[in-house]
Amino acid sequence: MKITFYKKIRFKFMAAFIAVMLMSFILSYFINIKVIQKGISDTARQQFNAALNLTENFIDFVGQTSQIWVHHIISEGNLSRLIANNEMEKIQQMLNTERASIAADTIVLLDQKGSVISQSGGVRQIGDSLSSLDIVKNIIHNKQQTTTSISREMDNFIIYSSALLYDSKSTNGDNKENDFQGILLIGYFITEEFLDTIKKNTNIDLAIVGNTAIMSSTKWADKQYITALPLNFLEYQKILDNKQFANIKFLDENYILAAIRMKYIESSLSGSILMALPEEKFASIEDQMIHDMAKVFLALTLIVSIIVFFLSNSFLKAIRQLSSLSSKLAGGHFQSRVNLKSGDEFQLLADNFNTMAKEIEKKNLELNQLNLNLEEKISEELEKGREKDKLIMIQSRHAAMGEMISMIAHQWRQPLSVITMNANNIMADIEFDQINTNALKNDSQSMIKQASYLSHTIDDFRNFFQPDKKKEFITPEVILNNSFEIIGKSFENNNITITKNYNSTTELFLYNHEMLQVFLNILKNAQEALIENREFERIIDITIKEDNNFVHTIICDNSGGINEDILDKIFEPYFSTKDKKNGTGLGLYMSKIIIEQHLNGEISAFNDHHKSCFKISLEKPEQESLIATSDKGGTK
Repeated sequence: MKITFYKKIRFKFMAAFIAVMLMSFILSYFINIKVIQKGISDTARQQFNAALNLTENFIDFVGQTSQIWVHHIISEGNLSRLIANNEMEKIQQMLNTERASIAADTIVLLDQKGSVISQSGGVRQIGDSLSSLDIVKNIIHNKQQTTTSISREMDNFIIYSSALLYDSKSTNGDNKENDFQGILLIGYFITEEFLDTIKKNTNIDLAIVGNTAIMSSTKWADKQYITALPLNFLEYQKILDNKQFANIKFLDENYILAAIRMKYIESSLSGSILMALPEEKFASIEDQMIHDMAKVFLALTLIVSIIVFFLSNSFLKAIRQLSSLSSKLAGGHFQSRVNLKSGDEFQLLADNFNTMAKEIEKKNLELNQLNLNLEEKISEELEKGREKDKLIMIQSRHAAMGEMISMIAHQWRQPLSVITMNANNIMADIEFDQINTNALKNDSQSMIKQASYLSHTIDDFRNFFQPDKKKEFITPEVILNNSFEIIGKSFENNNITITKNYNSTTELFLYNHEMLQVFLNILKNAQEALIENREFERIIDITIKEDNNFVHTIICDNSGGINEDILDKIFEPYFSTKDKKNGTGLGLYMSKIIIEQHLNGEISAFNDHHKSCFKISLEKPEQESLIATSDKGGTK
């Protein structure tokens, strides 16, 4: 039996209603789960920040109190007098008395060089040097009057405050540098009692961590003081570096963890604060949010039910006409229109359908007209692009010829000088009738050797300008060695050192001379940058390495790096950092064309620790290609 259109629509509305209800429930559930998680995260972050602020304020308070006491001891003048009179026994008695009166853990008296003169309550020995501590170095070298720092002593962290000690009988006025007697340090350990005080105000368990060791802690879960990290060190470092939370189970309690590096700590030390918040404290928050989620779902259900009810009654009147028009438009009858005067959204929808049909009809006519000319325009633009690339290639080749001629001049200068000198020697022997057979033979052999070198140089440069007929299998190392034959003498004349790190012998299928042009472009740019920016220690590092699919050639020079403002422009045509006389702006552009279009590779530029680097990545040939070429005696 055929189902009427009306019943189909009713059925679809019911199916849509059920789907919307289901989606509403799922959406509501996930939204509220996110809200719950965010609420817990925000609450935890607030409590962790409160504990952290209290801890840092407590450390600041201890440091400021220590500075008050150290200034109080110095201002009385007795200590300065005892030091001036070298009354060490009385100094020791005074330090013991002062330490007891201010409840300090340790008091240390240092001389002008940072060595221990006397101490009370610590493990330092007379003569021990504390000059490596930041707090001591800042006073000795910078003459800071007071400073506070956290150091490590007796397997615990200690808050040190310090002050300069001058001769109380000084007559130098403001210039007291010559009356500097030493440094007084007062220290308070960060103990369990210190952290328990913070826990009472925040309900957060704390631990002070030095590298991987627990220096002091609160009594976690009110059961025990911890002696080791409650999670492995790598996970702890991840929390510390990324400032993220972590969830762990420890001492039968579920905790949310956070960690942060300590302030004021010695630069040679690593210290951090580990904070833990029991998850049970968030149970009431989660219950309330789940209750709110149920309310939201019920509200969404009611709203969706009302919307579906009204839509099902208003849809059916106009939907037939709109469906008919849609079918006609889908069938290509763009001249079709619908006439609907319902005075509601459906009339607006019908008007929009008509407008859309008019636009589609218009655009269809324009598209047909465009298609008639598109192929011709594409061919024309492609031809222009080929002509442009051909012109740029010619210009690049001409620029390279100029550079090659300059290199030939460098290569020939010394051999020509040797030949000239030997010829002059022979002429002089003939003129003064002092011809020696052995000398004449040696001079002749020397000229023959130099002439052979000139001929070899011409062959190298002629090979560079020969066009590649076909690809061949060759390693980047061989092509680099060929480039050094051309440009090596220029490197030698400009005191440029080449360091090589070749870790690949894989042969690649490429155009030898085009690859040679790329290497020469990069090496020539590196040479010019080094000459311009460095007077000594000019170095070019070349690395060849490979992975599963690619062979990478990386060329770096220590010229100082490429300006970040132009780094993304250096491969554009006619872009050059040189003046018009010395640069065409085509070398790197042609290198990019060769690598990416001719050899299907990648080339990029980047900076690495004040080095300018170029990376060329070329795909390895398939193993079958290598085997087939080897069997046929292919070009190598």
